[in-house]
Amino acid sequence: DMSFWALELGAPVSIEAFSADGKGAMTDVSPPTWSTITYTFKKGNDEIKYVWYDGYKDAIFNEEKWALESKDYPGNKPRTRNLPPQEILEGQPDDEGKGYGTVMVGTDGKLWFNRSKDNWFVKPSNKLDGWDWPEQSIPRARGENPHNEFFDAVKAGDPKGALSNFHHAGPFTEMVLLGNLAVKHNKKVEWDAKTLSSPNTPEAASMIRRQYRDGWKIDVNV
Repeated sequence: DMSFWALELGAPVSIEAFSADGKGAMTDVSPPTWSTITYTFKKGNDEIKYVWYDGYKDAIFNEEKWALESKDYPGNKPRTRNLPPQEILEGQPDDEGKGYGTVMVGTDGKLWFNRSKDNWFVKPSNKLDGWDWPEQSIPRARGENPHNEFFDAVKAGDPKGALSNFHHAGPFTEMVLLGNLAVKHNKKVEWDAKTLSSPNTPEAASMIRRQYRDGWKIDVNV
């Protein structure tokens, strides 16, 4: 979320996924036990890779228990999380809920952070020596509380007063869901955000749009 927002990524131009097969594969009603999804964005002449990791590499789905378990230790929870390589993590903690959920890799260093507003660090740390911190440009929520932010935006009749409004949340949700197209079709999916279609994967159209029956449509002016 925060990296998508901070870098103003917009829509990806392509999405490619690798995921579990066999007993851990995606079905019509459930996700795979793990997936690695690479989104490619264009920013001017630059290309940005955004890689998502989830799940467990050693997991299988036990239909009788309706739960994941280790394929190596049946009856036990899976243990091997699907994570970035160590040249990216550099030994930083990756325990669920305790580590840093995101790392941004730049040409001169890395920025680790999670969803907490003040849990982050830069490596190498000397990159911050003498750093000229910019003035705050984003309005702070009252008491830095997102519930206050939402309430105040509603009360003021100002949708953009809530920073996770649809102008942000809509494109972000669209980007995340495109990962499902790549997982489902097991190929590199090109994406045209203007037409909401994939030029090289026309078979994905049914997952992107549906034909609504008469009487189930509503006109919306945006």
